[in-house]
Amino acid sequence: MYAGLGQSIDFLHRSGFTVLRNIGTNIKGMVTLVGLDDEAVPGAAVDEHALLQAHASDLFTVYLRHRPTVTAADAYLFDLQLSGHAHRGQIFPFKFVTGLRYPMQNGLYQLTDRGSLYTSRGTGTWGPPMRVLSPPEITVFEISRAGAGQP
Repeated sequence: MYAGLGQSIDFLHRSGFTVLRNIGTNIKGMVTLVGLDDEAVPGAAVDEHALLQAHASDLFTVYLRHRPTVTAADAYLFDLQLSGHAHRGQIFPFKFVTGLRYPMQNGLYQLTDRGSLYTSRGTGTWGPPMRVLSPPEITVFEISRAGAGQP
């Protein structure tokens, strides 16, 4: 965003990607993806709860939200929220500072009996192009249907 949001979105569209900016989509009747623009994007203000409610379904719902925050009411409207933003502090000991604003800044957090939040440290940096005691990560999720008699 800081280096040119318009250019980035244009590049993604030209490359064949669908960018989920305050919208949701159903993927072949198997999973729902809902994407929320980052609150720092000018003009991005949206009623997050209404967005999630508009895409509520019995399908597994993945909520893409840049910042790892969630309200108690929203935690029941998705199965998995994927976030980042805090880089787990990026440079030790900043994780303690970023943790004050984003206490769920690294890993998987069970929010409700349905919803979980996963916050990735990511692979990039902000500010200094370095990471100290906060290694980069790429996380792979496998979402599969439960078999008969299995949760």
